[in-house]
Amino acid sequence: MKYFEIAIFLILAVVNTVVYAEGSKCDDLSSELSKRSQRPVPCYCGKSLSNLEVTTPQGLHVEAVCGLRDSSGRWIDLAKEHASLDHYDKDGNMLMGTIYLAGQIALTGSAGMVPSDSGTLSFSSKCDMPNEPAFLRNFCEFKLGSDADYNKLGGPKPSYERGMKCWWSLDISINFIDPIVSLDETDGAGTYARNIIVIKKSEPVFGACYQ
Repeated sequence: MKYFEIAIFLILAVVNTVVYAEGSKCDDLSSELSKRSQRPVPCYCGKSLSNLEVTTPQGLHVEAVCGLRDSSGRWIDLAKEHASLDHYDKDGNMLMGTIYLAGQIALTGSAGMVPSDSGTLSFSSKCDMPNEPAFLRNFCEFKLGSDADYNKLGGPKPSYERGMKCWWSLDISINFIDPIVSLDETDGAGTYARNIIVIKKSEPVFGACYQ
């Protein structure tokens, strides 16, 4: 399994837990993430989130925050200190961590297979989000890639067995449900969704295949 695929697995594997991640249930989410990442991962839900400054798109709200830390790697205890995801620090860095949201957001843009070594399936919209609040810019692009995503978009899945990947794209409107934002410096960073509903789409336009 490639690193990018592992990162997606770790992020999405516990997504069903988030639905009830309130109060003591937040401990369950922390335990599950800690087990999968093989290191302690603190999570905050409920009243602890009152110390978090964050602006979300209409229709979404933060349900849980896990592994929040600054650019030096210091853990941030939301139960005791204030933190902001809306602003960059003096060096231009944002806080890192995984932000679980509840709700839905409908976006129109393009989706398809990006011609790259990882063969990433992704969605991008015309981003009219401001530079600040900084957190809003995480919703300009979404990373896809599950079998269900390929089926809903209607494009071919890459055949790694034959070593071939084919570029393709389509115009599409998608309803993204319960997004997860991974703020990190790894290939797994980005915005995902627990589920997607395709509102409308064009036929795929195919490009060259490559190895």
